[in-house]
Amino acid sequence: MNDINAISVKNVEKIYGGGKQAVTALKDIHLEIRDREFFTLLGPSGCGKTTLLRLIAGFEQPNQGEILLFGDHLEGLEPYQRPVNTVFQSYSLFPHMTIAENISFGLKMQGKMQKEISSTVAEMLELVKMAEYGERMPNQLSGGQQQRIALARALAPRPKVLLLDEPLSALDLKLRQAMRHELKRLQRDTGITFVFVTHDQEEAMSMSDRIAVMSQGSIQQLDAPETIYERPCNEFVANFIGDVNLIDASVSEFQPGKLVCQWAGSQVVAANTATTADLSSENRVRLAVRPEKLRLVTKDQGQTNAQVTESMYMGTDRYITVTCDHGENLEVRVQNSDVSGEVIQEGDTVGVFIPELSAVALTDQQSGLS
Repeated sequence: MNDINAISVKNVEKIYGGGKQAVTALKDIHLEIRDREFFTLLGPSGCGKTTLLRLIAGFEQPNQGEILLFGDHLEGLEPYQRPVNTVFQSYSLFPHMTIAENISFGLKMQGKMQKEISSTVAEMLELVKMAEYGERMPNQLSGGQQQRIALARALAPRPKVLLLDEPLSALDLKLRQAMRHELKRLQRDTGITFVFVTHDQEEAMSMSDRIAVMSQGSIQQLDAPETIYERPCNEFVANFIGDVNLIDASVSEFQPGKLVCQWAGSQVVAANTATTADLSSENRVRLAVRPEKLRLVTKDQGQTNAQVTESMYMGTDRYITVTCDHGENLEVRVQNSDVSGEVIQEGDTVGVFIPELSAVALTDQQSGLS
């Protein structure tokens, strides 16, 4: 792997408009994207992820800060002068050109010889598994096929970085799921750095080497998918990535990497990725617990008792809502793998057990970025 990062974003800020109408789209962004990495910018609409992508592509310029590509500054370079290509949500294929002509367009703009162009077009069609479609027109292809050709066209000039701006959002669910595998395969096979923008958590989790979760123009957490899910740094990340229960507890003891807490009159040992200073002076802490981490046990065998208020069969899982004796509502996710097990019904009284380190302590501060 190259020692130089593919992309370095340093102290970048982007403001639209001026005076009272000014809108800060990005504020003090610091980011390193590694060579050959599948990197995702994830967040809700308006969080700044597409703005950051457009800054890298050269469609926008930052108000301050700098962006480097493999150590080279990008300031002053027009989009066509940057060794990056962008795939958009709309496929943007030329309707009057064949598929082969669409793929060859960028190569012709680079002044490549016809022999090299023909060879590259054939290679790209093979790469996206559409070798027999070269002479067809775009309107003869399905949406998924058009998206594959858009990827082939963007990859043909062999950019150092491929930027993807929500390229799967126009596809139906089954096709989106299939294209996730294709995108990951293409990134692995080409060795090109992919920077992917999406608001879809499942897309980000399934494809990415690392994810930057964004909100209101800032990066909230940058980590591997598993870390972001299992150890969210703050309430926004915990809420945005998957389902979560947020409970308030008090800290009775600090230990390396964990906290001994009191909740519902019982002890809960939680994972702690924050420092002591991140917690309030009253030692109050908010804990995040994923629904599948909670255990429903026999009455009086957990930290608290609860009544089952809803039980929804979801195929592989059963989603259960319980109301604890102290009034708190919790969501529990139970696998349906044990067909001989007793099915929990609405109205049942159960114990709620939080296994050690299944809950994680949250802080309102941003995580350290790695």
